[in-house]
Amino acid sequence: MGKTERLYLTTTRVTDRFYLLSTAPQKHVGALRQQVDLADRTTMNNDSYPDVILDKKPDLASGYAFLTPPFSRSEEVSGLDGVVRLRVNKRDLDVGLALYEMLPDGRLFQLTYDTERASYAADMSTRHLLMAGEDAAIPLDQYGLFSKLVGRGSRLLLTVNVDKNAFAEINYGTGRDVGTENVDDAGAPMKVEWLTSSYIRLRLHDADTVR
Repeated sequence: MGKTERLYLTTTRVTDRFYLLSTAPQKHVGALRQQVDLADRTTMNNDSYPDVILDKKPDLASGYAFLTPPFSRSEEVSGLDGVVRLRVNKRDLDVGLALYEMLPDGRLFQLTYDTERASYAADMSTRHLLMAGEDAAIPLDQYGLFSKLVGRGSRLLLTVNVDKNAFAEINYGTGRDVGTENVDDAGAPMKVEWLTSSYIRLRLHDADTVR
């Protein structure tokens, strides 16, 4: 039988690089803080485009990465939606996520990625700007279609970041039309608090039931 599973961000470290992606929410909502200098063109965030599907080496120097425990059995993993909850000191931002299968040998297989402009995530026809410093909920439901058999011993790896790379239109968060913004609008660095009430939702099927 299939089941829908929520996987929550946490502040629990698995290693120096990874936090736990947990099936249980934390008892108290925590926050992981990130600062992004949108005027800095020497660094990139969220270069998650799937130009290499197997064994891509994502840059984990910025943003956060979350890792599940190893799968105890093979399961078909499908779809991706959920909610990212955060606070930010700007009126808008572009949220970038990527989901990978981490194979037992450490190689990564990219499953899907999602980039959401916060002000349009709930309603693509009408822009709703954020209130700087207040809690915001960013729904994820635009680009998550995928299905793959994830093997026993593999893990799921989720990266969460602010979108800023050479292939992206930069959202400086002023609240104006993003197409009219430029680097002079960067202002103070963007400060984001990623809240651990955030989660992704996946559909899981036991491999024996999908043959």
